[in-house]
Amino acid sequence: SRALADVGANVTDLETRLLSAAADPIYAMIIELSLTDDATEERVEEALAGVVAELQVDHTLRAIDTETY
Repeated sequence: SRALADVGANVTDLETRLLSAAADPIYAMIIELSLTDDATEERVEEALAGVVAELQVDHTLRAIDTETY
């Protein structure tokens, strides 16, 4: 979360799931972020690149549509 905070991303929701309980379990983590005005998807992607390389995990980053009420 430090890498995300450093680029202006705030974790607003986090969910984990066990996808496979085989001999080598597979887990998924879904993290919802809100970005400050100075944060960009590119900066978030750059921040995540180092973390996922260190942890040796795969990741996907994509924007979701939001509605303001």
